[in-house]
This record gives sequence, C-alpha cells and structure tokens, in this order.
Amino acid sequence: GSVAGLIYLSLADFYTVAFTSPLVLTALGSVILKEKVDCGMWLAIIFGFLGVIVAVQFCGVHGHTLSWIGIVVTSIASISLALGMLTARAAPDENSYALSFWPVVINCMISVLVMLAFGKIVVNIAGIIYAVLSGVMGGIGLLLTNASLRVAPVAVVSPYHYTQIIGGAVIGYLIWHHVPALSVIIGAIMIIASGLYILRVEQLRTTV
Repeated sequence: GSVAGLIYLSLADFYTVAFTSPLVLTALGSVILKEKVDCGMWLAIIFGFLGVIVAVQFCGVHGHTLSWIGIVVTSIASISLALGMLTARAAPDENSYALSFWPVVINCMISVLVMLAFGKIVVNIAGIIYAVLSGVMGGIGLLLTNASLRVAPVAVVSPYHYTQIIGGAVIGYLIWHHVPALSVIIGAIMIIASGLYILRVEQLRTTV
C-alpha cells in the first residue's frame, strides 16, 4: 500500500495521509483492547481526521488535486500499520524480533503474489539498485529508531516521526519540484497537532 501510494502521491501528500496511523491506533486500541481513551483524546482523533479531509479535498489550491487511488491505498496502508502495532501491543510477552521479522516475511509473500497476479516482472538494473537502496536506508532507519527507543521513552521519540512530513515536502520540492497545496499544509498541521496531543496525554499517564 505504501509503495502504491508513493506512485500516485507526492511525498508531502503521502506522509500527510500516512501519519493518521497513530490516530487509528488510538481509536482501535480503545475499541479492541479496551484501552482508556478520554473525551479529549477522542476530540483529538476527530480533529486529526478532519485534517485528512482538509488535506484531500476534491479541489485543491492553484489546481492542485490529489489522486484518490493514492489516498485510498495509503489509507489502507495506514490502517494496516495500526493493526500491526495493535497486534504487538496485544502480545507484550512476544519476542520483539519475531514481531518485526514475520510481518516483513508475510508482506514480501503477499507482494510477490500481487506482482505475479497483476503485474509483470521486468529485470531493470536501475530498479534493482533503487530497491536495494530503499531496503538499506529503511533498515538503517529502523535500527536507529529501535536504538533511540532503548535510551528514550516512546513519548519522547514518537514526535520526531512527524518530521518525515517536513522532510518529505522538502525532498519532494528539491527533487521533483512538488509544491504542497495550502490545504495539504493545513491538514498536516492538524494531524500533527492531534498526534502530539495524544502523545502528550500518554506521556502524562506514564509519569503519574
């Protein structure tokens, strides 16, 4: 879903939609795991999803319109990520390496099946190089994230994930000259604000 989303959306648009996963996780945690979500957090979740509506409105500013295919597949990827995190939360005694390894294996198997069913395999050296670099950089990012979680609380580390929206916008502009619409910027601010509020509430709970 994430790869397909990146095909149809700019980096800034993609990250704006993708970063609804913490909101989805909080909502599903309340419904499935019966975790405590107070009125303020529900209002933050609603506010964040309103940010998505603002970002993906039908008519953007200066002719900027988003691909609905990209929005749908990115939203599915966001929900899938939240469900994966929910599974890890529901099995706190499970080995962390297993929780990281098996989702990747299953993801690869599903991707291969989808590729065989709907696509065609083309051996392209440039594509292979990009795929390898993507895997290496993603692996480095995952290792650094895990390392940061070993020395700092989740509530401290998590807000830095939202810098990907800013980084995606900057990289998208420098490489592909994508300029985010005003609606996307406003929606991203709303999503970030709601996510940071939820993280702050969780941080206060852990310190009590």
